[in-house]
Amino acid sequence: MDTISDRHHRCLFGWVHVSTTMRLILAYFVVYNVALGLLGLPWFSIYIGLAGLCVTAFTSFQVYKKNDRMLFPFYLYVLFTIFYLLFLGGYFFFVNIFHKNLVKDALGDHSDSISFIWHFADIVLIMTHAWVLSVSSKCRKYFRWVREGGQKALHNNRPDSPNSDPLLREARKQDLIAGKPKRSRFTAWFHKRFGTRSSPFAFDNIPYWTSDEVCAWLSSIGMSEYGSTFRKNDIQGSELMHLERSDILEIGINKIGHVKRLQSAILELRAHNQRARRAQARKKRRVAKDYKPEAAAGGSADKRKESSAERYPDGQPSTSSSASAPSGKSGTTRRIPPKDGESAPAVMQKDPSSS
Repeated sequence: MDTISDRHHRCLFGWVHVSTTMRLILAYFVVYNVALGLLGLPWFSIYIGLAGLCVTAFTSFQVYKKNDRMLFPFYLYVLFTIFYLLFLGGYFFFVNIFHKNLVKDALGDHSDSISFIWHFADIVLIMTHAWVLSVSSKCRKYFRWVREGGQKALHNNRPDSPNSDPLLREARKQDLIAGKPKRSRFTAWFHKRFGTRSSPFAFDNIPYWTSDEVCAWLSSIGMSEYGSTFRKNDIQGSELMHLERSDILEIGINKIGHVKRLQSAILELRAHNQRARRAQARKKRRVAKDYKPEAAAGGSADKRKESSAERYPDGQPSTSSSASAPSGKSGTTRRIPPKDGESAPAVMQKDPSSS
């Protein structure tokens, strides 16, 4: 008995599918007719129940025969029943709101409780019919797929089938062994956003990895058997970042699953490196922005001090008589400062008026 799930229609193969579908249809009919008896529906509902019994029995036989064309009457019957229940629910709601006295006369003192149970049962029946509609639709697709030979083709292409292609069987086996499991978009985003915080590798320094660090990275992704191959070819961080499929095949890695896994891991390394470079660039810009005002203020003050020191070696500009002149000759000489733009020291010149 084959119980492998069909990934296209979420159905079961063989007798398991047939017996499961028949049990669901029969259980649907029993529950629905019991609910019809409890709700006290109009008299013509019994004919709807009898028609449902005939359609259900006919459909169970067609399920046994795996005939997708003969499931359409059951599909239409369930669809009609959904609209019928919607009509009854709306009609009873209208009567219960605008003609409450008639409801109390018909149901007695417990009319409110009975009305609540009636509406609840109506909602449950509608949801059940919607689910049965979905199941019957998938069954029709599955039986059509079986009739067109899809099940046989899938069985022949399975890795353990003796009729499958040996190359395809080997490729599937490698993909199953070395292929990465599929992850949802949220899981992929979470690992991409937060997965590198506790990583032992310096992803901001990937181009400068040595051969030992490359081998450690291979071990972390489950490819440690290729460490000697990478070491023999002297593949370091800079070469690892630019490895393509042809390069991986050239160094001796020929298994399809392993090649795909290496390509995916290298793409993640490139993404890590780009994020690290962007973060480093943002940090440099932030540091430069904080340092710029302080550097500008300090630089202008140093420039003023330097120009003053060049113009006046003694630190004080002076046009008066020299304090170091001998007594009796005061006022005979004076210090001539250099002109603007000149860097020559001040010149001592004799005052002509004193001669």
